[in-house]
Amino acid sequence: MSDKLIGGGIGSAGFWGKRFSPGSFLAEIGTDGHYTRIWMETGKIGLYLYISMLLVIIFYLGKLLWKMKNGKLRQVILAFYCGFVGLCAASYTNGLITQFPTGALTFISLGFIYLGAKGKLPKVS
Repeated sequence: MSDKLIGGGIGSAGFWGKRFSPGSFLAEIGTDGHYTRIWMETGKIGLYLYISMLLVIIFYLGKLLWKMKNGKLRQVILAFYCGFVGLCAASYTNGLITQFPTGALTFISLGFIYLGAKGKLPKVS
């Protein structure tokens, strides 16, 4: 994989690789985790872009939460935020951040975090 800067292509590793490109090198290697699959399919460039995108989201939402006033809404939003950061860390060994229903709920919670930090959600009593 060190010689493939842009990887083997989307859907070429793991289960999807066995289905769509059987017999290829990447299809026969198991993907141990989500980031490994991203690296195999999109190469170093794709992996760096993906991780940097996640870090930008984490730091931007963390900055919004830091500036938010204390209250129950901040605690609820912080719980969503910690769940997202935890799933980003846990996806090192499993593809939790993209599995159903965890993936859909994770990215919906990002919307709640953003709207709550901007003050566009109703107050929690």
